[in-house]
Amino acid sequence: MFPLIWTVRLEVRPVFFSGGSVANAGKMGLDLLEIIKINILLFEVLSNEDKRLQIRHEEFLVGELKSEVDRAFRQITFRYWLGIWFQFPRLKRYILVPASHITPLQRTNINTALSSIAAMARMPRRLAAPNDVESAEYASCKGKRMSLTASVQTVPVPEPELTPDAMIERAIALRPRLLAEQDETERRSVHSEAIHEEFRKAGFYRCLQPRRFGGYEFDLRTYYRIAIEIARGDPSVAWCLIVGSGHALMLGSYFGEEAQAAGFGPDGNFSAPSVAAPTGTATPIDGGWLVKGKWGYASGAPYATHFMPSVLIAENPAQKPRAGIALVPRSQWKMLDDWGAILGMRGSGSNSIVIEGARVPRSHVIALDMLNVPLAGGTPGSRLHGNPMYAGRCLSFFHAELVAVLAGLGYAAIDEYEKIIRTKTTLYPPIVPRYQHHDYQRYLGLALGMMSAAKRLVLNAGDVYMELCRRGIEGGEPFTMEEDLELFASLEHGGRLAWEAVEMLFRTSSSSGAKDGERMQRYYRDASIYRGHLSAQYDIAAQRLALVHLGLNHGIATEDRTGVGNTPGSREK
Repeated sequence: MFPLIWTVRLEVRPVFFSGGSVANAGKMGLDLLEIIKINILLFEVLSNEDKRLQIRHEEFLVGELKSEVDRAFRQITFRYWLGIWFQFPRLKRYILVPASHITPLQRTNINTALSSIAAMARMPRRLAAPNDVESAEYASCKGKRMSLTASVQTVPVPEPELTPDAMIERAIALRPRLLAEQDETERRSVHSEAIHEEFRKAGFYRCLQPRRFGGYEFDLRTYYRIAIEIARGDPSVAWCLIVGSGHALMLGSYFGEEAQAAGFGPDGNFSAPSVAAPTGTATPIDGGWLVKGKWGYASGAPYATHFMPSVLIAENPAQKPRAGIALVPRSQWKMLDDWGAILGMRGSGSNSIVIEGARVPRSHVIALDMLNVPLAGGTPGSRLHGNPMYAGRCLSFFHAELVAVLAGLGYAAIDEYEKIIRTKTTLYPPIVPRYQHHDYQRYLGLALGMMSAAKRLVLNAGDVYMELCRRGIEGGEPFTMEEDLELFASLEHGGRLAWEAVEMLFRTSSSSGAKDGERMQRYYRDASIYRGHLSAQYDIAAQRLALVHLGLNHGIATEDRTGVGNTPGSREK
């Protein structure tokens, strides 16, 4: 017999089971692919969490519950009602969901994936009669498993059972090694190839990468936790890792399937810096684009497989260029040896990149203003992968990366401060260990509270971002520019708290902490680089947020960062 009903276990691995209810479906002449479509859609409707789906073709008997399922299928029609069985420990319920609850976008997402599902599973097109002998076609696909986050998994995931918590534990375990190599990392201007290999094996680069293309597709909270833990070992290394690996979300969100398949490649190894200022151009040529330019501060460049620069798309000389993003493989760009002569974040690998004339396919350049992403109807990535995470905006996501690094940096400074006050005594009577003096206790307590607030802001921002993405995909209002700016502004205050905590710890730790080679000095220098970063200027963002909130002409566009100017008039709120 053939599988009919979709069963979801606690770990959310849907399985099919055979039973008498197959006969009812056979009598109704239901197409097997239509039943698969129904159940995938139902999972999207009923689940409020990002879970990994995998198909496992096998028979599954429900025992005493079988008669209840049969009775339910006799009482409903698939035209108006859809059924799904959720099996959780100590909780077994049959849930009926009106078809009207399924959005047109969800239907579109599944329809585009059905042919691929059938091709991979080699499923028969129709249900056989209940007395038919099980076909070789179905028998051959029993026991096979594949990811369903993106409908089909085209690139294997290195560790299919890896969990977010396990990945975070790997980041924590690397802290002693990162601490021990801080001096050498600064001298080299980037972490070692051995550390890079540890990151690769741990799966950090694949954290936000679509599962369809060999990634783990974990949520933003997990990703920001990894940034915090790595930064607690070395903030500049975390900056390099997180800013480089995070653009998997940009590729997975805004580019089409062809570009994603090329970028993530046959093995799923991907990392790419990006620079927001469009200091290069993309000009149309036969069959593609010619990309040229020079971009500074390309954090993550030393170990990158690609580069995703902002460009000005010059398609028509009579019109103002549009902002866009290019996807350029490593073989077509050059990294300059120009990083390290800077106050802090010396180990972040933020080298400049030059492209003298890269020729890329048409699909590798897209028109996109990172300051104001259009989200009506979702994105290519949300439609391809069926995950709302790929239907978000840029500003708040990217700044949360930086504040996550600052949060980890702040905790690293606290670790160093505690070591200092436990080993030094006060300068004036009473002469006691500093950790026993109320002044140093107060400084430490203030820093602990400030860093806890900064960390919570980052993790909460990840959750809020996901909810705003989900709302738009489920038929509500798409993630708005004002919401993006508001989230961005709140994150800036998280960064401000982290900076103020580090500054306080630095000035109260003793002058010996300011010597070259001392960690406290390094943390102060690294935090200073963030404080001088354009995106950390919270007073500027505050005005932009107010302009958008008041409905005034905010003129926020990527083209403004080139001196090209901006067309007057209102933009999307």
